[in-house]
Amino acid sequence: MSTFRKVSNLPMFTWVPKLIDGYDHESMNMDQDNDKVSNLQKKLTMISNERIRTETESMGFNSEEHDNMTEFFNNELKKNDAKEVLRVIQMMFKDLRI
Repeated sequence: MSTFRKVSNLPMFTWVPKLIDGYDHESMNMDQDNDKVSNLQKKLTMISNERIRTETESMGFNSEEHDNMTEFFNNELKKNDAKEVLRVIQMMFKDLRI
């Protein structure tokens, strides 16, 4: 709780008290307010995407390389069966020696 108090004013965390408060109100049903849920999902996705972009760029990749990795993930990995994804990853890195 002490850590949360330090970061609670950051946009990424301001929704937490509202969510917790919702459990105290029986009439608050998130299914009834799809617009708010949709907006929250969009905000969280945007925050997550920006965090990933920042982390990728801090590793030395440029913006175009980040976009290529994201596109590859979305178009090739995310839509395929997990076994197929693991097989492709193993093929891609089979000659890599660490």
